[in-house]
Amino acid sequence: MGAVVTGLDLTDVSRAEECDLYRAFLQYGVLVFKGLNTDMAGHLALSNLFGEPDLHPIEALRLKDEPKLIMLAANGGNPV
Repeated sequence: MGAVVTGLDLTDVSRAEECDLYRAFLQYGVLVFKGLNTDMAGHLALSNLFGEPDLHPIEALRLKDEPKLIMLAANGGNPV
């Protein structure tokens, strides 16, 4: 279960790459994006390749600047 994706450039994703990513997601169920250093806009762009993101059901977990994202945290709220 799962596959690792490397070498993805979010500033220039072709339609063929979008299709490959979606097929990989359907095949493996989980995709891990290694070496993908991005900001909130990049995370949303990546999410949108798979469809429109839903809002997290717990409103308090949503980021104020971008409610379609949440921050995973542990150890007293330090980002993971």
